[in-house]
Amino acid sequence: SWSCPEMEGCNEGNWATMNTVVDNLKAAGIVVVVSAGNSGSPGCESINAPSAMFDNSFTIGASMEADTIAHFSSRGPVTVDGCGRMKPNVIAPGFQVLSSIRNNGFARFNGTSMSGPHVAGAVALIISANKDLAGQVEAIENILESTAVAKTNGETCGGLSADAVPNHIAGYGRIDVLAA
Repeated sequence: SWSCPEMEGCNEGNWATMNTVVDNLKAAGIVVVVSAGNSGSPGCESINAPSAMFDNSFTIGASMEADTIAHFSSRGPVTVDGCGRMKPNVIAPGFQVLSSIRNNGFARFNGTSMSGPHVAGAVALIISANKDLAGQVEAIENILESTAVAKTNGETCGGLSADAVPNHIAGYGRIDVLAA
């Protein structure tokens, strides 16, 4: 879950440096899985922080336990830098996700920070199933997008129709690791 809002020192003055980092990681064969953020309610154009907003980031939104799009999941298009880029790429479970905590405990959490690890795990499983895909970032991202379960929720963002896939709310849809 990599985000860097202004309150943590990121601003338009260092976005280019962070974008270069993401570009270099992808060029090195690393799928850069990034959480979209939790500013989706209400509205579009809420994916606005590095590195979720960058082209070479694989940006993840959140789904609810009923396999619907989470109301809090940040949405595209990315407009903070004027690009209008399609984001998120996909969504994954991000509501009431059971997580381990200190002192041998468990707790449930909500957020796209819960969704990102699902996708990072999916990437690991894909590479485990086909070692030839190691380092093939575009191929892995295409597999995740092309096998996702299409999701819409009646909302429109970025001028797309409410039933468009991909869209600025769920991208290509909810990941399906078995299909991938």
